[in-house]
Amino acid sequence: MLSSQFRPWGNLDWIMKKIDPIKWFFIGCISTEDRCLKAYDLLQITNSIDYPLFVEISDPPNSDKKLIDQKIMANKEKLLKSGIPLDIRQMELLCADYEIVQLAESISFRHPKNVIFDITSFPKRYFFPLIKLLSQDDTIENIIITYTQPEKYASRDLSDDPEPWYPLPLFRLTEHPEPNYDLAFVGTGFMPSSLPKLLKDNHSEISLRLFFPFPPGPPNYQRSWEFIRKIEKHYNFKDRDHIVRVDALDVNATYNYLHSSTDDGDKRCLFAPYGPKPISLAMCLFAIRHKAPVFYTQPKYYNPDYSTGAKETIAYPIRLLGHDYFK
Repeated sequence: MLSSQFRPWGNLDWIMKKIDPIKWFFIGCISTEDRCLKAYDLLQITNSIDYPLFVEISDPPNSDKKLIDQKIMANKEKLLKSGIPLDIRQMELLCADYEIVQLAESISFRHPKNVIFDITSFPKRYFFPLIKLLSQDDTIENIIITYTQPEKYASRDLSDDPEPWYPLPLFRLTEHPEPNYDLAFVGTGFMPSSLPKLLKDNHSEISLRLFFPFPPGPPNYQRSWEFIRKIEKHYNFKDRDHIVRVDALDVNATYNYLHSSTDDGDKRCLFAPYGPKPISLAMCLFAIRHKAPVFYTQPKYYNPDYSTGAKETIAYPIRLLGHDYFK
């Protein structure tokens, strides 16, 4: 059964020791965060990277642009000091969907056999379609997703100025008219944006599942509950709605919950991937398998002090030796 399938995950160093030494096509995102380079640095220590590709994503103009540019340049200079040739792509946060597809096509054009995709600093409107396209490339033998935890998040708002409720690229609805959904899965983050009103106006009859990450620890605990309170204020929770506690890093457990609660995708569901990226990764993989829509209110502004420091880097193999773990 799917729920009993073993899917390895854990510290990046530990995972690498369990795999025969190979060279990796590395995909990362240069951002203002300290942690955006952690996975790359760890792999460089063991000379495990064959080709490093970094995407530098520019937000729309805002009052913090100068500080954002300075922080990104500082991280870029750290990369360039290594003297290793780098492929750095300049892209816009709100670029057209086809440009993200072209980015994936340019990766496939190089025929990588082994890919490590670090989602740490990638916006969700980027890493969701990129994971979908990479996982559909059967010529790639090994795919590992990595994520680095920060030491601390900023105390003020992490993002602002959200776009309207809209499907992520390649995760839009293909049926018309829109069907009735049985379940909506929402990741609990810090900023719900306009999500509460959208749920009330568009999906008031749907059964809601809120993934509450644990152990969040203070002050994240209070911010996650505030996220839920804002939804409750507008949405009015019903008896069939549930708050589901999930390990913030355990993609496997979240995926298994999605499997069991939807009768392996027989129930129609939609996703709103707020909150921790590993939980969003589970949503992404399940939505790919079951062709489910994923909606998001993409922020147009990210706090230049979004996070500081870098803790453990976690690796999630989604394909090893041609075997897909989430199918």
